[in-house]
Amino acid sequence: MLEYGLDAVNCLAFIGDGASVNHNAFKEHLEKQIPNAKFVICMAHSWNNVHGELIKNLPLLVKFLARVQKLFCHSGARKQQFKDFVMARGLHFTSPVFYCKTRWSTYLRSIRYWVKYIDEIEAFVEQLKVSGKVAQCLQYLREMFSNMDEKYKLLFQQRAIDHIGDRLEAELTKCENNSLPFAPYVLEATARISSTFEGLLLDNELDPHAPAEGRTNGWTRKLWYTESKTQLVAALTAAKSNFLGDDQTAFRVLVP
Repeated sequence: MLEYGLDAVNCLAFIGDGASVNHNAFKEHLEKQIPNAKFVICMAHSWNNVHGELIKNLPLLVKFLARVQKLFCHSGARKQQFKDFVMARGLHFTSPVFYCKTRWSTYLRSIRYWVKYIDEIEAFVEQLKVSGKVAQCLQYLREMFSNMDEKYKLLFQQRAIDHIGDRLEAELTKCENNSLPFAPYVLEATARISSTFEGLLLDNELDPHAPAEGRTNGWTRKLWYTESKTQLVAALTAAKSNFLGDDQTAFRVLVP
């Protein structure tokens, strides 16, 4: 700022990603130099935080994402095994995507990845052999897939978040195209989304494409559908509340 002759008093915002190290550096050092500025998470990273808020109250989905990440992220050999497994089924393969709170759109991208490859990961973990701490992770995934109630809850939550992501991204595109603050649009979209669940063809009790074993167990299907929908609505409400807080200005979503 000194180099360009800018007055620090006139600096109103310092923009960075969501990493705590940047936020702490601002609070401990920069805030004294630019006293009128607020720390603002950049739009792309804040957008990732929106998705993180949506899923953090869905423990089954969070645990699944964490377990598959642990299974693959530090093992190139297992990634190669999964690639060979998927391609042997005649399918196109792309590398697993893992979420990270300081990386753009990774929550949504990770969920969409596993929506695409959910059948393959289920079959893969069933035949995979590992040892050590990863064995516990593998056992959790096997038990989750073998539990019909948990399996279909997970499928519902993944597909619903995928659907929600489309709606939210459409709102973000509006903001980008019109150079508008995106916070009010996120809040508006989040407030509206719960009403869309009734129209989703995700209640497999009525879905002709549902797996046969699911259709024979209608009362269980209704239970997981209702419970998952309740959890999702609660998650949306919590996400909106967290970002809105007591301050309804356009920057509330962006400022932690």
